[in-house]
Amino acid sequence: MLRDEEIIEELKIRWREVDDTQPRKFDRLSGGMNNHLYQVTNTENTRYLLKIYVVDETDRLSREFKACSYLWLHNFPVPKPIFKNDIKNYAIYTFAEGGPKKAQMVTKDDIDKMVDFLTALENCRPDYYFFDKSASSFTRLSDYVNYVEKRLDTLKTSLINDAIDDRVDEFLKRTKLITFIEDEKRKICSSIYSDEWNRELNIDQQVLSPLDFGPHNALFAADGNVTFIDFEKFGWDDPTHVVVSFVNHIQTIGLRYEYKQYFLKKYFEKSSYSGLVKERLPKIIQIDRLGWIAFLANTLTPDRLRHYLDAQPQLGKDEYVERQLYEIEIMLGELAKKLD
Repeated sequence: MLRDEEIIEELKIRWREVDDTQPRKFDRLSGGMNNHLYQVTNTENTRYLLKIYVVDETDRLSREFKACSYLWLHNFPVPKPIFKNDIKNYAIYTFAEGGPKKAQMVTKDDIDKMVDFLTALENCRPDYYFFDKSASSFTRLSDYVNYVEKRLDTLKTSLINDAIDDRVDEFLKRTKLITFIEDEKRKICSSIYSDEWNRELNIDQQVLSPLDFGPHNALFAADGNVTFIDFEKFGWDDPTHVVVSFVNHIQTIGLRYEYKQYFLKKYFEKSSYSGLVKERLPKIIQIDRLGWIAFLANTLTPDRLRHYLDAQPQLGKDEYVERQLYEIEIMLGELAKKLD
């Protein structure tokens, strides 16, 4: 919090770079696993969002500020970027009304708006070198498998070197999770022809993508407006990647099965890339689910466990561990489901 306090004091001095008033109060907001969020209210009761970014290799601030600048200028419903400090890694945006929805509360109208945003974004074609690839860009089929293998290697290393929570250790042994993921990965890989494996999508087949996309990263206002947020990984990517991220994301697990089918139906109706995604989706959806299972298991290694508990101080360790193990069980159940 010392870093937050330093930034807030600096902003009080530099506020004229935002508007002609003064900031009256800074209220910490919930949410933001990696970053700290504050609602800033000025002396005229206008609200802004202060986002203090975690410092890592993703370069979250630059990606998001640039993405929002571009999208705002092209009339996309995103927060307007106002001011940023690259050295101290924070930015000010306009404050958007509303909040995210739990998957169980999502309606078909909500899905229509999300599909409209996603397909409109796909149709944006700035110069390819204006944006980087997304922070987790998967433009080859092998990229999806490499992600699973990387997560498994981290988990195996932690099991050898670290003191794993007893409940996690028991769960991994009972489910034989690592062996299960490796076996499923081999089955999926055996169905992919060798000439497809490392074939990279060409520039015309890649689209601009927020990657982490779904009702958890949209603000639904009472008047029906939706503002889309979280562009920290924004960049060029396989259009199939953001589609599977939506249907497989742990935050959309509770979305009704027929609504996931509805999302795909509307996407295929509207997307210029529906042919490409239809071809790639059967090969990718299962390996992406394995990636989620491996990712969730990684959140229970001692190092990641400390990180997530620091970010969510309201959660106790026992509650967090039980929740993550439950989510792994749920995701294992997803492997048996087929989306048409």
